[in-house]
Amino acid sequence: MSETEIDYNTVDSFELDNHLVLLKKNASRVQMLNPLAKMIWQSKKTGLSSHDIARDISEVFDIPIELALQDVISINTQLMLDLVTKPEEISPPKKTIPFDKELSNWRASLAVFYFFPGFTVKINFDSQEIADKVKRMFPHITGSNTKVIDVELDVISKSDVYLIVKEGVVVEQAESKSYTALMVFHHVVDLASKSNNWLAILHAAGVSWKGNSIIFPALGGSGKTTLTAALIKQGFDYINDDVIPLIRDTGELIHLPISLSIKSGSWPLLQSLYPELESLEVFGSQERRIKYLPPPRNSSEQAVYAKNIILPNYKTGVTAKLESVSPAMALQAIIEGESLFRLPLKKQDVAALIYWIKPLGCYRLTYDKLESAVDLLQQFCLKNYQR
Repeated sequence: MSETEIDYNTVDSFELDNHLVLLKKNASRVQMLNPLAKMIWQSKKTGLSSHDIARDISEVFDIPIELALQDVISINTQLMLDLVTKPEEISPPKKTIPFDKELSNWRASLAVFYFFPGFTVKINFDSQEIADKVKRMFPHITGSNTKVIDVELDVISKSDVYLIVKEGVVVEQAESKSYTALMVFHHVVDLASKSNNWLAILHAAGVSWKGNSIIFPALGGSGKTTLTAALIKQGFDYINDDVIPLIRDTGELIHLPISLSIKSGSWPLLQSLYPELESLEVFGSQERRIKYLPPPRNSSEQAVYAKNIILPNYKTGVTAKLESVSPAMALQAIIEGESLFRLPLKKQDVAALIYWIKPLGCYRLTYDKLESAVDLLQQFCLKNYQR
């Protein structure tokens, strides 16, 4: 692959700390370049040869020129793979399932309303059992009739399958009542998350202390939900678990008071804090059992804004510690943590995300005991959030 295949006119770049963020036109992701890769990229862009760049790197980093040349070739090869001129293909939307004509006269036997801040979902059921299961996932935001409905879903029983229908289109099909309830939960959360003018939907949990918000972006299984549940019991206000919409124009974090998804490995850790866990219904498969824990109602529904990003890092045999990391590292964690962005990515959206993250205090929390992590975060807040 020749060095001329990258069309630099199709790649936008953004400075963040001493890193560089690259966005190729019509891409579904960005490239994060560390200082060395940044130097190579910028030198290549000016037309320097690999040997000239290696000589400069050798002088700057005081390493043998042969080693510097290996780095240049390796990084340039990866850039070529990531930034070739062919536009990246965006995954097509999930195919919808045809809605049978014989079900067009279907009628619900009951309706349940779910109330989020500024957003209401109505769900029509023909199965009391499925309705009860979904209610147990959202007991704190379930209500009766309302005049304002933003979205309406039908949950239809058909022989041995169950359909979730939105606006006459089947959006999900399941083969058990429990899995149907689980899919309803995810659809409702998705609809509520996207009800605002969002810049990103962060895959993160979040709490706040005296109006100062902390978000924990991470992949599933990182311990962010367990940590959030424990912090709530220590006086922290709850923002959300798993998805936090970030509003485009204001940088506001939206409260979505959904239940916390507590996986089976965390049940023993939280049992003393939440005795009710023992009696909650189990959802999911045998390999991934989940209980949905309703959060306490926040005392305030005022707008909240991120103050800190903390990357949870569970590691056995370590003393709990909080280490400062760069906003670039935090952005990398947000991207790798499967946060949702509008695709294809736009230059103004990436610029807005970088503008939002630059002033935040970013840390990595390494711990092996939940109690130690909670104590450390309490001390951090008492020290930094006095007002």
